[in-house]
Amino acid sequence: MKKFRVFFVCFLVIVCAFTLTGCFEGERGAPGKNGADGAPGKDGKDGLTIISTYDMIKDRWDTDVDQSLYDDDFENYWLSILDNLRGPNVESAANLAVQSAVDIRATIRRGHDDYSQAGAGVIYQYFTNGNAYIITNYHVISKQFDVKTGSVVTGTELIVARPGDVNVYLWGAPDLAIPATVIGGSDEHDIAVLSVKGTDSVTGGKTVQSVLDSFPVRAVYPDSLLGVKSNGQREPALGEQVIAVGNPLAQNMQVSEGIISVQSEIMEMSRLDGKKESYPNGKVIMQDFRAMRTTAAVNPGNSGGGLFNANAELVGIIQARWFWTSDDDPVDNMAYAIPLDIALRVADQVIAKQISGQVVKVQKQTYTFTLDARDLKVEFKNGHMSISETVYVKAAGTCAGNSLAKNTVIKNIKIDGKVYPITRKYQIDDLMIEAYGVANNKIEFNVE
Repeated sequence: MKKFRVFFVCFLVIVCAFTLTGCFEGERGAPGKNGADGAPGKDGKDGLTIISTYDMIKDRWDTDVDQSLYDDDFENYWLSILDNLRGPNVESAANLAVQSAVDIRATIRRGHDDYSQAGAGVIYQYFTNGNAYIITNYHVISKQFDVKTGSVVTGTELIVARPGDVNVYLWGAPDLAIPATVIGGSDEHDIAVLSVKGTDSVTGGKTVQSVLDSFPVRAVYPDSLLGVKSNGQREPALGEQVIAVGNPLAQNMQVSEGIISVQSEIMEMSRLDGKKESYPNGKVIMQDFRAMRTTAAVNPGNSGGGLFNANAELVGIIQARWFWTSDDDPVDNMAYAIPLDIALRVADQVIAKQISGQVVKVQKQTYTFTLDARDLKVEFKNGHMSISETVYVKAAGTCAGNSLAKNTVIKNIKIDGKVYPITRKYQIDDLMIEAYGVANNKIEFNVE
């Protein structure tokens, strides 16, 4: 990514120097000389002093710009201006994004009854042998049943689609069913992973591999083909332009456009497994999900589809939207997506632990301390709003052999050699997915 940006900057510097100029009044020109026909010459026009756009911007940086907003780095300021000049290419991003999208149709069987549902997914990995992994929502490939009556209502039984009961469809081929199998996921994070095998057959006797090879397929982390550019798991900026790709109302895939309206928030929903309290009234247990909010149009069937930015970088997985208020007033432009870092951590754990014929359940490293945050700081830097806070231990406890005392401030967590700075409280819960299964001596809390 860095090489690309350097190339882009160098290219634009050359272009700007010749096409964008600053004009200032120069000294009076010398009198014009007689023309070829002997007529009196005209007075010379005002001269022009031509300077490059780069020089203009550098002069402004030196005299007028609050450099602290750009970490005192001129390159950050220069790149922010170039980003504004080029603008996002939504059309190009949309055409790239659909190459990693799939329409998902699942049948959930319970007893003699079949229940159909639809959603979308993102091709996570695609290999040269035609095998692939696809990320979607857990609720797309599962259904709740009341454990006592067996009816399709909120209860305590969550049934996952069986092998042979899930098909995926590529963009532009809504009738070409590609068989997929649920290999695992997390109902707590609403992420599931599907597996596609290149040797399986599709309609017409073709193999999955031959079908996939005939389409422009892009994967998040490819084995061979050009892949979806991840955004380095950078948190999308407030107001950043995004594209949602999904299968609304099971009417085949479509693209919608919006912005990031909230970067990160906690959304409360009923548990996917429908588990109820035993008292006092058997109400459904609510669960917190961390999500980002977007104004992109989302409807039933969009679940599990990708949320991309204007550079065709995957930033999240569409999960839900508000339809009505408690007073039955309609709600617009409030949809939610699971952040990319959560989705990828769940997917990686599933793929690493997959067992033939068994659905892998994702787990998290547990801790017994209680967290809180203070010293909230909101800043405007490099053209974006950012939020940070001091995360500390409110009540003492342990995690992976690390004992943390009350009022201890957590600066970073080191997991298997990689250091993760802690600037928001929710980051610790996110990291506990990655920490699960890692040896205790490879999990370190840096505190003060």
